[in-house]
Amino acid sequence: MKTLILTCNTGLGHNSTADSIKEKFTKENVQCEIADALSFVSPAMSDFICNTHATVYKYAPVLFDMGYELAEKHPSIFGNDSVAYNFFCLGVKKLEAYVLEKGFTGIICVH
Repeated sequence: MKTLILTCNTGLGHNSTADSIKEKFTKENVQCEIADALSFVSPAMSDFICNTHATVYKYAPVLFDMGYELAEKHPSIFGNDSVAYNFFCLGVKKLEAYVLEKGFTGIICVH
């Protein structure tokens, strides 16, 4: 068994969770690797999103509340034809190639 743990650097919680899972799996002799899911879109975009997320969360957390409320009331904003959905799909082919190249048999996403 070989597991890929996908995280994102939009705060330390995701990475801490990924680290905890990896630690447990390693104790059980399960080979695993942690990767930043956003890096499959682009490492530069991942850095931009993560830094922006941290800054907004620190200085204007009310924007996150508004964003979550908007997404709950209007789920189509993130639906299959949305700009957000299509943006994140940009990394799918790279992720697929990575999974196949490395031979992962399982994937866990902590986000």
